[in-house]
Amino acid sequence: MNKSDFDYLLKVLKENAGWDFSEEEYFILDKKITNFVREKGYAAVEELIDEVRLGQKSFISQLIESLTLLGTGFYRDYSVFRQFEDNILPYLREYNRGVKKLRVWSAGCSTGQETYSIAISIKNKLLNVSDWDIDIIGTDISEQAVIKAQNGSYNQFEIQMGMNARKIIDNFHYEKDSWLVNDDIASMVSFKKNNLLDDFSLSKKFDVIFCRYVLSMFTKEHQKKIVRNMFNVQTSNGLFYVGKKE
Repeated sequence: MNKSDFDYLLKVLKENAGWDFSEEEYFILDKKITNFVREKGYAAVEELIDEVRLGQKSFISQLIESLTLLGTGFYRDYSVFRQFEDNILPYLREYNRGVKKLRVWSAGCSTGQETYSIAISIKNKLLNVSDWDIDIIGTDISEQAVIKAQNGSYNQFEIQMGMNARKIIDNFHYEKDSWLVNDDIASMVSFKKNNLLDDFSLSKKFDVIFCRYVLSMFTKEHQKKIVRNMFNVQTSNGLFYVGKKE
């Protein structure tokens, strides 16, 4: 992919998804574009660029879907979850014990590993969790990722990324060559497709928002908009997690 085509794609991604990739990430995008070209049967990347220039929203949405970065894993950055379990959940258990409600948003949830990790942490550390109204929502711009998250099905490689044998056995069951999340965990969690640049209408506010390794993909202007929107849907004592270096 030549530089002019690369620069044009960066412009399209910024205008339609708010993403702000740098020239250092050329090889990441180039690999994903090459895969997209192959999947769609184009003879060369130039044919793809020509179709993008037509400006059809549905096609651009497909392109954005194919470029979504799905890097994730269970208990990613374990120190974050240790702090969440040991400090934040005991605090929220006391603060919300009158209403026994807890609401958490996993923004940019990818294929659901972070969202299910949150649910497992709550199950393990929140006393009498069955007496509580637990609502954990995971959102992502990728419809493909959301569908996989909703299925709650992971292969052997995926299930071992971040979890030991005890956590796997306690929260998943093996069926047809896949590990499926147990009903008690799935009942806490829901997923939906969402672009963080869109308004997110809610009837209730969140106690905790996880938005990790997402903001860095956006322009500074869009980062401010996203954080402002999240602040508006968070409780007065809410907690906001971001990724390292974000």
